[in-house]
Amino acid sequence: MSPASHVRLAVELTDSEAMELAQFIKRLRFDQVVELTESGQSREGRQNQAHRMMYALDQVGGALQQVGYAPR
Repeated sequence: MSPASHVRLAVELTDSEAMELAQFIKRLRFDQVVELTESGQSREGRQNQAHRMMYALDQVGGALQQVGYAPR
C-alpha cells in the first residue's frame, strides 16, 4: 500500500462498545504502543511505527467523538 492511499472504514458498534473503545483509545499510552510494535526494528523504527499507530487511533477516536463518544 502506498503512503498516499487512504482507507475508509464503516463499523457498527453498540453504545457500550463505542464508549469502551473511546475509553481505551483515551487511556492508551505511547510507551504501551511502542511495546506492541515489531520487535525486530531499531528503537527509532519502533517509535516511528508507534507514532503511526497512535495517529490512526487518534483518527478513530476523533470519529467516535464526532458521533458523541468522547470520554472525559
